[in-house]
Amino acid sequence: MSTRLGAHGLPGILNRLLAAAGVTGELPAELAGRVELAVRAGGDGTRYRFVVNRTAEAVDIAALGGELLDPADAEDGGARLLPPHGTAVLRHAAG
Repeated sequence: MSTRLGAHGLPGILNRLLAAAGVTGELPAELAGRVELAVRAGGDGTRYRFVVNRTAEAVDIAALGGELLDPADAEDGGARLLPPHGTAVLRHAAG
């Protein structure tokens, strides 16, 4: 027998397998499944987080910290709202 898990079945089993293997991610729980995150490091130790909103609604990415490199795209009165299907780059200084 075989099966192919759909969008509703895959997260449950995947989360259990990752936890059992001790694999963790950098996304806070409230952002998991809503945004995609890629992390790159510069030669000086500066880290860059590339964030993609995978939803059709604005997502607050303030929990990721760092310096928003294009604040006009994602800041709204102190919140960091990433627009629907929007992208952002956050810089985290070395140290």
